[in-house]
Amino acid sequence: MTYQEHTNIIQNYLSLLAYDISNLLIVVSPAGYGKSTMILENLKHYPENSYLYINNYITPIEFYSLLMTAEKLVAPKILVLDDIEYSLNNKEFMGLLKSATWENGNRRIVNYLSNFYKTKGLPAVNFTGKIILLLNEIPKKNNLFQAIIDRALYYEIQMNNIEIIEAMRNEIVKRPYANLSLKIRNKIVDFIERNTIETDRISFRTLIKGYQCYLFSPYKWQTLLLNLIKTNN
Repeated sequence: MTYQEHTNIIQNYLSLLAYDISNLLIVVSPAGYGKSTMILENLKHYPENSYLYINNYITPIEFYSLLMTAEKLVAPKILVLDDIEYSLNNKEFMGLLKSATWENGNRRIVNYLSNFYKTKGLPAVNFTGKIILLLNEIPKKNNLFQAIIDRALYYEIQMNNIEIIEAMRNEIVKRPYANLSLKIRNKIVDFIERNTIETDRISFRTLIKGYQCYLFSPYKWQTLLLNLIKTNN
């Protein structure tokens, strides 16, 4: 499947969120397959103050605070959480995620009940927004998360090396990078294509590393990049 086809599918899933078909979208792929870019590019079709993007580990209390912030956005009130696999191992975090995405009596009431904060008067949140989780892998042996997957929109991006290189050539290489000309960027894609075999592990980040190798050493970049390609196996 091409990069554009994956992007179109993501766009359709975002539409399902916006039209209240689901409250949660989970997108999974290995790092460097472009899922964050696909989501953010598609979110540009929505008002700028309708979504919030977070790329980091977050604690349960930080997640609770983000839900309160997202609730103040305009519809469809989308909270994007990227690269938070470690957070999903926290049972308290998972309880909040469940409350924020599962309806009970047509409402999604989120309470933060940590012993420390019980006396702080934290209000319950009636969350009416949507959540997108961008993950590099599904947490293993996590029954709570498996239950959440069953009630979410779920999409897994899979691409082989041929499809990745095709996306590099048709999509990624067209984007400017530092002072590298399009001719040089295409030259780097050609090198990756000639020197990649089926068992090599590459991603769109391989191309970015190629750019960086060229900028660092215009005369030895091939050796540097080839070493990176082969040592990722």
